[in-house]
Amino acid sequence: MLSWRHMNRIVIALPIILAALVAAPARATAGPEQAPIVYFDLGDVLISMSDENNFRYTPGAEAYVRRLRALGFRLGLITNVPETWGRSPQEKVRALKAFVATHWRERRPFPWNEFGRIVVPPKDAYRKPHPYMFLDALRTPAPEPCKPIYIGEDEAEILTARRAGFVGYWTLRPSAPPFPPPHTLRCIPRPHRPRYSFKASQTDDLTHQMR
Repeated sequence: MLSWRHMNRIVIALPIILAALVAAPARATAGPEQAPIVYFDLGDVLISMSDENNFRYTPGAEAYVRRLRALGFRLGLITNVPETWGRSPQEKVRALKAFVATHWRERRPFPWNEFGRIVVPPKDAYRKPHPYMFLDALRTPAPEPCKPIYIGEDEAEILTARRAGFVGYWTLRPSAPPFPPPHTLRCIPRPHRPRYSFKASQTDDLTHQMR
């Protein structure tokens, strides 16, 4: 039988134990390391390029990027650029930034620093919807636990991204919002040895889940 001394100790310790149990799941699931990397196409997804002399954000794009960064998501770009823009990826990215800056008409510069990686094709033959850039984006210094997400306006590119191992979101799909709500950007476990597949799972179609 427990003594009154032992009972008092249990009563005192009980709130501390309960608080620890409640807080434990939040600590286990929180943090950007548990979230997928979100890649965007650039033209007509984040930047409206319909007017060549008047580049601006697409509706809601600036706020959406800020929201994801505030939530701790890592962001990237997968975008086509001409082969003539440089010999190396670094040269092509510098040319891309200069090209956008020349036509940019927003009050604040485009926030390139918010995107940890910018993937461009080495040659015109590897431009999207060729899978090269998606497979290149999957090569990371450290293993990623989640499938990355690709948000784009071209349906063929979305299908290629899903076949490569991404979760795809098609921004122009009828009745779908222009960007997936942040709460839908969940971690789908990534295979240990991803391979390009000619079949894409329905779970990798984030746009379909918005219907």
